[in-house]
Amino acid sequence: MTEITCETRDGTGASADVPLRNLAVFDGLSAVGVTGKEMAAALRVSTASVSKWRNGHSVIPNDVRVFLTLMLGDQLARAAEFGADDIDLDNARGALARQERLNGGLPAMAVREGARRYRIWWNAQRNASYLKPETAMRGLGAELAAGIR
Repeated sequence: MTEITCETRDGTGASADVPLRNLAVFDGLSAVGVTGKEMAAALRVSTASVSKWRNGHSVIPNDVRVFLTLMLGDQLARAAEFGADDIDLDNARGALARQERLNGGLPAMAVREGARRYRIWWNAQRNASYLKPETAMRGLGAELAAGIR
């Protein structure tokens, strides 16, 4: 079976193959308990889109890779801060490190757009946690949400 790849440009202009299947960010988000449905809701896309990206049937946009990487970093920080015992932190940290290496050659505009989308989502999550703390941090469990307020 051949591996599906896409071509991207790094900072030097040389091409690099990035596997579409099993991007590390999906492994990390799964390790911290974020579901495909939650990723889809955060990105405002269908669950089918997330599934296609995860399984390598569709090319994941670069700004979405940045968004999901930032989301993973945030979930890891919260898990470490609140001491979530049921999360595989070592696996998630390794996935974050691998994904950050993959993201190293992304175009600046994709990084900027991904960060902008993430900030909008992050602010909405924080505002929602003050209004309805039981719905915040679904990936880590509602019991940790009370610690944010």
